[in-house]
Amino acid sequence: MEVVAGQANQTRLTFASNFLEGTPYTLAVSNVQDLAGNVLNPNPSTANFTYFAPVVPFFRAVVINEIMADPSPSVGLPDTEFIELYNASTSAFELGGWQLTGASLPAYTLPPGDYLILCPSASVGLLSSFGSVLGLANWNTLTNTGEEIRLLDNTGQLIDGLTYNLNWYRDAAKDEGGYTLEQINAAFPCTSESNWRAAISPLGGTPGTVNSVLDNSPDTSPPAILSFTLLSTNQLQLTFNETMDAGSLSEAGNYLFDNGLVVSQAQPEGELGQAVMLSFVPEIQIGINYTLQINNLRDCSGNLLPSARLNLARGESPAFHEILITEIMADPSGNAKPLPGLPEVEWLELHNRSNRVLDLQNCVLRDESETIYTLPQRAIFPGEYLILCKDENLNILQPFGPGLGLAAFPDLTNAGELLQLFNASGALLFALRYSDDWYQNTAKADGGWTLEMIDPQNPCGAQNNWRASENAQGGTPGQVNSIAESRPDLTKPQLWRADALSPTLIQLSFNEPMEATSLLNATYALSGGRAVTEVIPESPLFKRVLLRLAPPLEPEEIYSVQVSGPTDCSANLLDEVDFNQADFGLAQADDSLDILLSELLFNPRPGGDDFVELYNASDKFINLQNWKLANRSNGILANQTLITNEAYLLAPGQYVAITTSAQNVQENYPQARVAALLEVSSLPGYSDDEGTVFLINDQNQLREQFDYDEDFHFELIDDEEGVSLERIDFQAATNFSDNWQSAAATVGFATPGYANSQRVGIFSPQGSISIEPPIFTPDQDGQDDFTRIKYQLDRGGYLMDIRIFDRQGREVKQLLNRQFLGIEAGFFVWDGSDNNGNLARMGYYLVWVRLLSADGQEQIYKEKVVVGKRF
Repeated sequence: MEVVAGQANQTRLTFASNFLEGTPYTLAVSNVQDLAGNVLNPNPSTANFTYFAPVVPFFRAVVINEIMADPSPSVGLPDTEFIELYNASTSAFELGGWQLTGASLPAYTLPPGDYLILCPSASVGLLSSFGSVLGLANWNTLTNTGEEIRLLDNTGQLIDGLTYNLNWYRDAAKDEGGYTLEQINAAFPCTSESNWRAAISPLGGTPGTVNSVLDNSPDTSPPAILSFTLLSTNQLQLTFNETMDAGSLSEAGNYLFDNGLVVSQAQPEGELGQAVMLSFVPEIQIGINYTLQINNLRDCSGNLLPSARLNLARGESPAFHEILITEIMADPSGNAKPLPGLPEVEWLELHNRSNRVLDLQNCVLRDESETIYTLPQRAIFPGEYLILCKDENLNILQPFGPGLGLAAFPDLTNAGELLQLFNASGALLFALRYSDDWYQNTAKADGGWTLEMIDPQNPCGAQNNWRASENAQGGTPGQVNSIAESRPDLTKPQLWRADALSPTLIQLSFNEPMEATSLLNATYALSGGRAVTEVIPESPLFKRVLLRLAPPLEPEEIYSVQVSGPTDCSANLLDEVDFNQADFGLAQADDSLDILLSELLFNPRPGGDDFVELYNASDKFINLQNWKLANRSNGILANQTLITNEAYLLAPGQYVAITTSAQNVQENYPQARVAALLEVSSLPGYSDDEGTVFLINDQNQLREQFDYDEDFHFELIDDEEGVSLERIDFQAATNFSDNWQSAAATVGFATPGYANSQRVGIFSPQGSISIEPPIFTPDQDGQDDFTRIKYQLDRGGYLMDIRIFDRQGREVKQLLNRQFLGIEAGFFVWDGSDNNGNLARMGYYLVWVRLLSADGQEQIYKEKVVVGKRF
C-alpha cells in the first residue's frame, strides 16, 4: 500500500493475485484515521466493485440508442433533451475523454449491457429517477428536424454515428415533439434509418432502460442505391441508404461499364461507409450513354444488394422547355390523404421532354422568395422522370423512382407560388405559378395529393393542363403521371388590358403565357400619334409585355392600342377579332365618389369563394395599386387587406371583381367577364349573414362603407348561397339598404366583372312621389324584378309611411313605418313580397304614402302599381 504522491486523500493498493474479469468484489476498510485522529465512520466501511480489463472499443461497441431532440410538448418525460448510450458489447469501457458531437464526457465506466443517459448538466436531477445519468457542461442543443451525431473515443476513433431527421419517426404526430427516437435493434452492425422509429412508450420514451420498439430480429433488408453523381469526366460517386461492407465496396471488379470504360479504383468514402468513389478510364464522352452493372455489394450485415444497372452520361446543356416540372407535392399531409399514401415530404418531379441527354449540373431552381437552389451533376435521359427533393428524403422516396437530392430544398407553399428553372448559363428553362385551385378537387387540395401536369407537350397550359393526381397513393413520383393524356392548346390568346405605368411606358397583359420572340416581332398600333420605341417581354411567364412610347402621353386623354402578330407558346395566333385592342390613359387621383362598391358575394356556394366588385363611376383612369379592403371586428374597422401592389388602372365605366380564386368564380358563374377578375392572395373575412365592407384608397382615405345583411336579399329566394347582392343605382347612397338587391336568376345569381343585372338608370321623378316601373315582374329574371317608390321633396326631415293595398283595400305590405328622411330625394324598393314573405298575386295595387312634417302637418300620396308575370 502506498499513498499517492501529492494526493493525501488517495491510497494505492496492490494485491497478491490478479482480479478475475467481470467478478464482483467487496473491499472492507477499518481503523483509518484522518490527520486529526478521527477514526473512519462507520468502522469498518465497505465498497463494492467489479473488475473489467481495459479494452479498445470497436465500431458500435457502444451505440447511440435513443434521442430526445424535441421534448416539448411533453407526454410524460421531463421537458429536456437527452441521448441514451447502450453498451452492446461484452466489455466495460471508461468513457472519460470520449466526445459526443464535440461535447467531452467526464470519467465514467459503462459496464456491458448497461444504459447511460447523457444530458445537459442542469437536467441531471430531472432524469436521475430513470437510470444512470451523466451531465455534460458543454451540451450541444439538438435540432428538432435532424442533425449529425457522432460518438468518438478518447483517441478520436468513431464508435457510432448517425444523421437523423423527421422521417425517422415514421409518425407525423410524434415528430411534433414529446417522443424520442429509439433504435430498434442495437445489435445491427449497420447504421441506417430503417433501424429507428418513434417510441411507443406511453411516456414518450424509455431513458435508461430497454427501448419500447426493441425487436431483435436479424437484419435481412438488402441495401439500396440512393443516388449517383458524376463528379468529373472519370469519377463517379455512388451513395447507399445504409452502411456498406467496405471489402465489397472496394472491389473494382464489382463494377462493370460498357462502351470501353474500366473501373481502375473503388474507394469507400465517409466514416459510416455509405458511399464509394469509382475512378475509371478513359474519360466519359459527351453524348454517349453508358451502362454501369453493379454486382456483389453487401451491407455490413452481409445482405446482398440486388444487381443494379445504372445509366449515366455527360449530357448537354438544356434549352427552354426541354426540362419541365411535371408534378408537385406541396402539401404531403391532410385529412383527405390516401392510405396508404406517399411519404409525408415535399418534392418536385422533373421531366426531360427532349430527345437529348441533358445535364442538370449547376442548373438552378428558384422559388417565390428568389432563393436559389443549385442542382448537382445528374444526366437526365430523354423521356426520363426524376424526383427532386431534400437529401434526407431520398431514402424514403427511392422506392418510387430515381431521385436527386439537394442539401437545401424550397418550402413549397400549399396555396401556390412561382417556381422557375434555369440552366447553368442562367437561361430560363421553365416557369409556372401553381395554385391550389389547380387541384380542381376541394378534398384533394386539403393535402396528401400531388398536382400533375396532364400533357408535357403543352408546357404553357397552366391551370388548364394541371389537376390533382388520380393515383391511389396520391401521386406518381418518378413515373408517367396518372392523368397523362394529350391536351393540345388550340385556343387563341387574348389581350386583356393595358395599363399606363408612366407617360412613356405601358404594360399589356394577356390571358396566357406568350412566345417571347413573337412579342418582340408583333405590331403595336397606338392612337394619338404615339409610337413604340422599345418592346420588353416580361420574364418568366411572358403574360405581359412593356412598350416604351414616344412622345409622352398627355394627362386626361384616352388612348388605345391594337396588337397583331404575337402567338402563345403553342404557336396560336392572338385573337385579332375580339381581344386585340385595349384602352388606356394616365392615372389620376380619385375623388370620393369615383370608385364605388358595385356587387358583393358574401355567402358563396359550398367550396366557392367570396368576391367584391368595384365600379369606376368617373371619367378618369384610377390606379387601384395599394388600395385596401377591410371588414369590421369588435365594432371597428379591421383586417385591412391589400388589393394589389402592382399597377391596375380601372378605366372609366369599367368593373373589377376581386376574389381569391378567379377560376372558382368562373366555374360558378360561367358568364363572368374573366378579364375583369382580379385574383388576390386573401380577402377580409365577410360573414355569411351580415357584416361590413370598407374600401380604402392608396392615401388611407375611407372611400366606401357597406353594412350588408342577408335580409337585403329578395325575400322569396329559398337558398341565398351563391347569390350576390348587386347595387341598383350608383347615384344612390352605398349604405342604403334599398339600393341593393339579389342578382337575377337569369344571369346565374351573380355578374362578376360586368354590369349588374339589377342596375337602373338616373333618378328622374315625375312629381313628388313616383313609381318606376309602374308594372314589374318579380321573377328574378333580371328585368323589372322590383319597383322603386321614389320621392322628391323640398327638404329632408320628414317621416314617411309606405303601405301597399290590394284592390279590396286589404293591406298587403307595410314597407315603411315612420321612417325618417334625412335627404330630400331618394327611393324605397318593393320586391313584390307581402307581410308574410310570400309573393303577392298578379294584379293592381295601391301604393299609399304618408308624409309627416315636424310641425305635425300630414300629406297623403296614392299611386298605382301592377304586379305582373311573364308567360
